[in-house]
Amino acid sequence: MCGIAGLADLAGLDRAAAGRRMRAALDRLAPRGPDGEGLWDDAHCLFGHRRLAIVDLSPAGAQPMLRHGAALVFNGMIYNYRALRAELAGLGHGFTSDSDTEVLLASWRQWGEAMLPRLEGMFAFAIWDPAARLLFLARDRYGKKPLIYRQDGSRIAFASDLVAAERLAGGDGAIDREAIRALFTLRFIPEPMTALAGFKKLPAGHCATLSARGFELRRWYDLAAAPKPSFADEAAAARALRARVEAAVADRLVADVPVGAFLSGGIDSAIVVAAMRKAASRVRTYTVGFEGAPDYYEERPAAKRVAEFLGTEHTEIAVSAAEAMGAVERVFDGLDEPFADSSALPTYLVSQATRRHVTVALSGDGGDEVFGGYRKYQGELLAERYRTLPAPLRRHLIEPLARLLPEGKSHRLLEQARRVRRFVAHAGGDGAGRVR
Repeated sequence: MCGIAGLADLAGLDRAAAGRRMRAALDRLAPRGPDGEGLWDDAHCLFGHRRLAIVDLSPAGAQPMLRHGAALVFNGMIYNYRALRAELAGLGHGFTSDSDTEVLLASWRQWGEAMLPRLEGMFAFAIWDPAARLLFLARDRYGKKPLIYRQDGSRIAFASDLVAAERLAGGDGAIDREAIRALFTLRFIPEPMTALAGFKKLPAGHCATLSARGFELRRWYDLAAAPKPSFADEAAAARALRARVEAAVADRLVADVPVGAFLSGGIDSAIVVAAMRKAASRVRTYTVGFEGAPDYYEERPAAKRVAEFLGTEHTEIAVSAAEAMGAVERVFDGLDEPFADSSALPTYLVSQATRRHVTVALSGDGGDEVFGGYRKYQGELLAERYRTLPAPLRRHLIEPLARLLPEGKSHRLLEQARRVRRFVAHAGGDGAGRVR
């Protein structure tokens, strides 16, 4: 995780004012990149970078990077950069580092925007081409790396963080009320909206250019249009899926710094750690637990069993209630806009503790969304059947009885009762009501 920031103005920068704003933005981005800071500018563009060094720890991998007549700031990791580097070297490109950053610049010079489908990884980056007086922004297929921008005519400010982007733009942004309404419905603010009016998230799978032609936003990747694989049967699909997961995990172990994993004991993180164990002889895993918490919230026993089965070097991190409460304000400060998911707190705590041991940590986040693992997906299917029952039966018998069920998580039966109560309360509503 690095932090990137930039200002571009086709009419020309006020370099003194831009420098002051960049200083404020990079101070905000410092936690994203504790290993170094860099600046680059010309008459129309100013780039800033905070570095978390993962690959090529030498100064040759530092950013902003200027090669092949263009400047770049980049946050992310290109997992196939070595294969791309070999291909580009065969086309006559020379390299002075072992960084994926330099490969991005060579790819831009060779293929331009057509480079994007060739990239395997997570990324948000900006390229300034002085000769063409063109700024190019791009974000990975699924939006794993953030990129916030504000564009006004010939001028644009962008950063990895909304607060940093606001500082670069030079003023306090007004609250976007539509975004806040979305927050209270979805528990997050969907792209391209942000909490501040005038600031936007570059959508996942999109790129944009600012040039003499104006500002142009384009989709470069669409999952719905991607080729669909076909398999002879379910067993063949399962084998292919397993191979893909193992290859993806192995790709993410490419680093010049220590790598570990968050392990909850659930299916998602256990699969990731098992794939790590297959690819590496030494795997370090970390689990956070809260002292005095009910068994429902305690992940350490299950994680310990998985760690013992897989043979990892396992560390348990115990957090007291006082420590957790003390971290709430830091979590809020780290989030650049409201985010109504309580998992942000334990994620912060386990990340903070794990950072003492490793620089990179893999997790199972996203598995439930991709494979339909959350109970809400099962609930949506059941809700369709529930709504086929006569409305008077639901309203006058089932729903009043369900409201009498207790709320609680301290015992398995209480948890089951809570689920039934919540299901009945929402299953008869419309789509928005069921989301809430």
